[in-house]
Amino acid sequence: MSSSNLVPPTQQAKQGAVLAGSITVGAVVYAVAALAVLHLLRPEYDPVTRVISNYAVGRYGFLMTAVFFALAIGMLSSAFGIYKGVVPAARSAGGLTLLVLAGVGGVLVALFRTDVTPEDWPITTVGIIHVLASVASLACFVVASLLLSRRFKNDERWSSLQPTLWAFALAGLAASIAYFAIKALNLPIVGIAQRVSYAIVLLWLLLTGNHLRSVHSQSAKG
Repeated sequence: MSSSNLVPPTQQAKQGAVLAGSITVGAVVYAVAALAVLHLLRPEYDPVTRVISNYAVGRYGFLMTAVFFALAIGMLSSAFGIYKGVVPAARSAGGLTLLVLAGVGGVLVALFRTDVTPEDWPITTVGIIHVLASVASLACFVVASLLLSRRFKNDERWSSLQPTLWAFALAGLAASIAYFAIKALNLPIVGIAQRVSYAIVLLWLLLTGNHLRSVHSQSAKG
């Protein structure tokens, strides 16, 4: 392994990583808080059977749209933070690219609202774009988290967190496969399955963002 791949980030890069980590954490905190509130504001949607996209249609829909934007921002800012704050040997170019694509997909999910139908299947072009973007974003994120988490062990500042992130990445893969299978079979627990998948996404982003912020916060002040 080339020694240049182990060179620590510059002071400017550290500051960028701290900022990106803070944005990621803020985005996750908003997403969790808004989702919790929406479950109270929209009790007509059974969380066991209905997906979270339904909250974007109708009353208080702007809160859910903002959640999707927050997820996208969290993914994009974490990709930037990892690029700036992790040594090259511990980065995955493919993982970073997929994380950016996941964020772009999240923007499309926010811009194109779902169709609210009994089975949550799309019936309009806008609804179809929403579903395709949602599937693509989640799939890109799952693969990105696997590729990135596997490489973090090559940075000593991330070695302690790497096993936890790797475990969440594997859990995200399993949860996403289960969610897509449950959706395809039209089982009446699709809401729970989706929420588990997104909870893992949020936890991975939260841990990554917080570590980006904490590992560089002191040195970035120098």
